[in-house]
Amino acid sequence: MQMSSRVRRSWHELGKRFAAIAPENVAFTFAEWIASSLVQVARPAAQATAEARSIQRLLHTPVEQLPTSQRAIDEAMALARGEAPTDPLNAVELAHRVAHALTVYRLPSECCPMCQGDLDVWTSLDEDNLLLCNVLGCVWSLTLARTTGTPGRSPANWHNVQVLYPDADLVAQRARS
Repeated sequence: MQMSSRVRRSWHELGKRFAAIAPENVAFTFAEWIASSLVQVARPAAQATAEARSIQRLLHTPVEQLPTSQRAIDEAMALARGEAPTDPLNAVELAHRVAHALTVYRLPSECCPMCQGDLDVWTSLDEDNLLLCNVLGCVWSLTLARTTGTPGRSPANWHNVQVLYPDADLVAQRARS
């Protein structure tokens, strides 16, 4: 079977999985699909999956800690219903985008004062909450004061986002065993 056929079949399988689940199970189902299907389509896909930080973060973070927004779930489901990629590296790139959306909370109404990029909520080792711009990598405090941040940044978890933004459109993920 040709590689492009394997990629398309895997993508269609993701669409079928998403059609049969509740929104709170999207992150778990997506991670399960990556681990069981996407990495099997071709060696380049498996290698690229292992190197994609957002995918690795999704695979190794307990789902109940993910700050997944309803907007990220809608984006993931729309992508799965869209046209299937035929190239394994393109499929991994799309999966990487979805994994990033599921694992990092993006502020819906704020943008970077410097370059107008979207702002993602992160936490440092010092437990300082930071906003990182996804365009130029600008780092801001929660009051939008420019900062250099501290090393050891990671995406804020569900609890941190809920405390900082009580009105956030977070979807409670169900832990699955």
